[in-house]
Amino acid sequence: MRPHKTILVVGAGRFGRNYLSVLDQMTRNPAKGSRRVGTLILSRTDANAARTQARALADTPGSAFASVVGEAIANVHQLEQALNKHQPDLVCITARDRQIGDDIHVAYAQTALSCCAVLCEKPLSRAGQGRAGLKKAMALAEHPRAECFGLELPMAVVRNKMLADRHLGHLMRSAKGIAFFWEKLSEQGDLINDLALHPWSLLPADRQIRVEAVSGNSRSVDIRLSLHDDEKWPLDLPCHIHLSTGSAFRGMQLDDHLFQFHFEAGSLQVLAHPKRRRIEPRRQIDIASAKPVLIVNNPLARHIEASLKGAPLVDIHETLRSQAFLEALHAHA
Repeated sequence: MRPHKTILVVGAGRFGRNYLSVLDQMTRNPAKGSRRVGTLILSRTDANAARTQARALADTPGSAFASVVGEAIANVHQLEQALNKHQPDLVCITARDRQIGDDIHVAYAQTALSCCAVLCEKPLSRAGQGRAGLKKAMALAEHPRAECFGLELPMAVVRNKMLADRHLGHLMRSAKGIAFFWEKLSEQGDLINDLALHPWSLLPADRQIRVEAVSGNSRSVDIRLSLHDDEKWPLDLPCHIHLSTGSAFRGMQLDDHLFQFHFEAGSLQVLAHPKRRRIEPRRQIDIASAKPVLIVNNPLARHIEASLKGAPLVDIHETLRSQAFLEALHAHA
């Protein structure tokens, strides 16, 4: 067994840089009982760009990695070469192909699983292409090492922490109505594929979800769901998800209790607003009036640690459910 871990980040661009930052923090301050990252391999589609980025990271004052290597990976063949050369313990897939976007995730995951554990940026595949994404997910689930696959959903970590909290867990399980308001600044991309899994992954996993209606446009989408559990909730529980562009507000309404999710310094804070109130989409909320009720330290680091231990937080079964949810939304849109 190697004394230190070797991790390959496939796609060290916009999303991959967050992984690099978190891995650096984890290596500087390793969790109790975990081994440090010794060798970090980062990839770009261009070899020179990969080597330049790797050299800059290695030369950063205080860098904790034993070595940083840049590799060119633009297709499955190049990924296979990197896997054979470095034999990593974990592959983090954050690439987005210029032509097929997130659809590259499945092909890379299929290849990397034959070598090691895999942690993949969401979504596994774009939905809305004749359910092709779900078919790819189902094929991935048939891989002999599918149990080593994990999907990186930060709000799934938050959900688990909230459910474990006596007060928040009670509110989540006893609420008679749930609403989410999830926004992003950029108008680029697809709101459903880009955002819908964040609120979805906050819902208790034991509830059955039925999509009732989806409406909207490229800048605003309204989703109506009903949640059901034959044993605990004999009546359908209404759930509303509003996705939009224009700000970075992320909130959840449990009956009259308003909670806001705020990222700061790598951690996620769950903020409770003091007054019971109902909010409307795009309405500005004063964050200064909110009180932190839960702090989740670095959700991405929790995902990485779990994957390295062979127990992904969002396993292949929940990944299939996530893809089926996205496909159902697009079918109703």
